[in-house]
Amino acid sequence: MHFCTKFLIVITAFCSYSMELKQPIVSYILNKINNSEEGTNSRADPLSKNVEGLEKLLSETEALNQTEKIYTVEHLVKSNGYPIETHYVTTGDGYILRVHRIPSSPKMNASNGKVAFLQHGILCSAADWVITGSEKGLGFLLADAGYDVWMGNARGNTWSRNHTTLNPDKDAKFWKFSFHEIGLYDIPAMIDYALEKTGASSVYYVGHSQGTTAYYVMLSELPAYNSKIKMAANLAPIAFLNHMSPLFQIMSLFEPMGNFLANLIGINEFMPTSNFFKYLIGNKICAEDSVTEYLCTNALFAFCGFDYAQLNKTLLLFIIKYTPAGGSTRQFFHYGQAIHSDKTNILSDLD
Repeated sequence: MHFCTKFLIVITAFCSYSMELKQPIVSYILNKINNSEEGTNSRADPLSKNVEGLEKLLSETEALNQTEKIYTVEHLVKSNGYPIETHYVTTGDGYILRVHRIPSSPKMNASNGKVAFLQHGILCSAADWVITGSEKGLGFLLADAGYDVWMGNARGNTWSRNHTTLNPDKDAKFWKFSFHEIGLYDIPAMIDYALEKTGASSVYYVGHSQGTTAYYVMLSELPAYNSKIKMAANLAPIAFLNHMSPLFQIMSLFEPMGNFLANLIGINEFMPTSNFFKYLIGNKICAEDSVTEYLCTNALFAFCGFDYAQLNKTLLLFIIKYTPAGGSTRQFFHYGQAIHSDKTNILSDLD
């Protein structure tokens, strides 16, 4: 069995235990896979076949590079009939961030003159705000309401993996950041850029998860930015860590040693987007009603917390094309340090 499959099974087991699910999900999945290997299931998943079959599947995903252009934020917005602009912002410490703008809506004749700035959560990207389509995506809904919508991308994710002097594939220093630097450099730079381009004096800020933590860092460390925020909506805010997801709680127990080992062996980038996630995990393991679908849903719940009623299983295949968008291991260790040391210590820098 492939290593990543085993990893997802472990995550599923952990989630099943932490949520006290009565059904032995892991045993159920393993039995299904074993049955598939024995030929008792005509809908056997490619992962349950021989090594040659897996290698063929992996080679097929490599051939899909030519379709990469359709899995962009630009494509998401354009395919829904909205205009989009792509901007690049350089931070004070040299990171080059991609910012997406929806300047108007085909459903609106005139703008209301207000600027909305949206900041994603950990391992995510600007795609989060538009992936659910024009009827539900917040980016689209705000544009429909007359807002000039700007969607930021934090350093190190799929769209902001760039720097004026550092190479993310060669320089470990590129990855030496957490949500503290995102709040200190990224969000202020992107807000200033949006204000300069639009001529507005303030923005309506919407942050999700880490996008709220970084926002608190910005206002704490750079109080002048309070006047640049007209209103803020914090979704799943992270200021106190008593109710973090199960996986974060477990990670916090190993944070001191984990951070040391990551630095020692050079693990800097965490879960970057790849063809493996987009096609093998997305198209095969996460397929709706497949025997391995539980692996995806429970791995997701381990990171985000359990809420099955709010999970769109059909959309999950599409979400995997954009998430995880990658980040730095230090982002996770910083949250772990805050949980482990002091639940009110969220604004302090990473040791």
